[in-house]
Amino acid sequence: MQKKSYLGLAALALGLLWCVPAQAADEKENVETGSAVLIYEEDTLYFVKGENLYSASLDEGGAPCDPVLEGSFDAQAEQIGIWDGCLYVQLETGIFRMQMEDGLNFQEVQQLTEDTASASFQIYGDALYYRYGYRICRVPLEGGEAEELLTSVYDFVLTGDGLCYMDTDGGLYLASLDGKNREFLEDSTEENQLEMSGSDLFFWQEEGDCVYQYSLSDGALQELKMEDKLSKYYFYVLEDYFLFDTSDYEEFLYDRNTGETLSAAITEIPFTYMGAVKGNSLYYVCEQEDDLLYWYDAESDSEETCSLAEASDGNSGGGEASPGDSEDDTSEDPE
Repeated sequence: MQKKSYLGLAALALGLLWCVPAQAADEKENVETGSAVLIYEEDTLYFVKGENLYSASLDEGGAPCDPVLEGSFDAQAEQIGIWDGCLYVQLETGIFRMQMEDGLNFQEVQQLTEDTASASFQIYGDALYYRYGYRICRVPLEGGEAEELLTSVYDFVLTGDGLCYMDTDGGLYLASLDGKNREFLEDSTEENQLEMSGSDLFFWQEEGDCVYQYSLSDGALQELKMEDKLSKYYFYVLEDYFLFDTSDYEEFLYDRNTGETLSAAITEIPFTYMGAVKGNSLYYVCEQEDDLLYWYDAESDSEETCSLAEASDGNSGGGEASPGDSEDDTSEDPE
């Protein structure tokens, strides 16, 4: 991809909003967010592609290597998460749980809900949270009935001490984990996507040219001007960069330290929950049919691939998962 550079503008405005409760300052720590690719114990990737679950090691330089085919599901796998010795997976038929303690057994799965999350599911404590349409629901990890917490929600992130969410009117709120208590934070006038890094929330509008950075620790709001109009669903917050698609389907890097904007030499910027961020690296799989795992490094603006055609067979649990026949499905679609 041809390289080009622009002078980006620095932050335009810094305003102080009311102080949020101190507990909201906690980072998104001890929260597992579902993704097609996830980083496990710093040096291992787990990821899904089609109906298959893979793992891969990360070498000292961060490159993925030694892919392993862990097993196959009986339906398209969309996202996974690992929490307290269990693997959680969203298939086209719902969200399921598998024990990992003695190796993944694809014949023993538990269905938590027939719902499918509209974006990333998130796990904290003893429950899995997800957005189903415009509702936030949660279901116990041990199985049980799904509970509706909030309605008219466009997007949300879970901090461990609260639900930060954008409603369908563009209001930004912080709610308790049960959804019963909520505080108004900011009005963005339009519905926005949300991302979180550290104790900061980031949100932006489709066709807009600004990214807003809201600090949960002190309520400060910062407006970052972009050189191009943003797309809605293809945006990642790296340690030192924003990686994003424009509304014209061009890929860019925004350097958060210098304000400089550069074109990014990446095959494609994946949909929001198709990739995993580690520092200034993005690991992702493409929606297109290929047998590749991608690694993009923003610092060098370079990309490498790992061929899944060479994956070894690590399916010690045997066979395909058959979640449609799983037991202990006690959850219901919340009305």
